[in-house]
Formats: sequence, C-alpha cells, structure tokens
Amino acid sequence: MNKFIAAEAAECIGCHACEIACAVAHNQENWPLSHSDFRPRTRQQIVKCDLCEQREEGPACVESCPTQALQLLTERELRRVRQQRIVASGENPL
Repeated sequence: MNKFIAAEAAECIGCHACEIACAVAHNQENWPLSHSDFRPRTRQQIVKCDLCEQREEGPACVESCPTQALQLLTERELRRVRQQRIVASGENPL
C-alpha cells in the first residue's frame, strides 16, 4: 500500500524539528534545507523520501512535529484530504 506525507503549511511553525529528525534518522550531520532565515513553505515541493522504511514507528519527521502539521496518509486518505481542501477553498477543480 502506498503512503504519503501530507503537510499542512498553515500549521507549520518553522521549528525545524522535522528536518532535524530526518537528518538524525538517516545519520546525516548537516541537513541542507536548514538555515537561520527559514520560512514555512507554502508551495508544494517534491523531495526524495523513503518514509523512514527502516523505522517501525514510521517517518521521523511526522513523529517529531510538535503541531502535527505532517501526517502519514494512505492514497485514499490523501484523496479525501485533497477533496476537503478543495471544498474548503471554494475552488472549482475543473
């Protein structure tokens, strides 16, 4: 079953906990995305991620987020969240 990490930009406080957790989980000393003038991202970005397959607890970033801005979702759950966001925004997807 495919799984995805969904990010809610409005919930992100810019604490870097997800980036640090990811770096630690993958034994990386320096994480290139971290910098002092960090601003929460409002645009979607595609980043190579293995969803922390080696961790029984699931992705380190999701587990470490203090505001629960990140969620691990199945494809069905992701479609439901996307549909809810479209309805809430009032946009016509066509």
